[in-house]
Amino acid sequence: MADDAAPSGSNASGAGSRSGARLIPAAILLALLVAFGVANTDKTHIDLIVTDTDAPLFVVLIVAAVVGALISALLRFRRKHH
Repeated sequence: MADDAAPSGSNASGAGSRSGARLIPAAILLALLVAFGVANTDKTHIDLIVTDTDAPLFVVLIVAAVVGALISALLRFRRKHH
């Protein structure tokens, strides 16, 4: 009966250490993102098709990265299912 309790206890601690191992890179990435945002607060002019606007450079870069990641994910999804 003692053997039955040991694996479940070690699985629970193993799952906790894996989530902790994922938390450290996420915290580092968040710190880098904040530092990037602080370093790139200058306004930049953006000409859109319909209008034009000014926005902080870090916002423009993050929006461009997110749009690029979405396009990449959609293309990967389309290739996978066709």
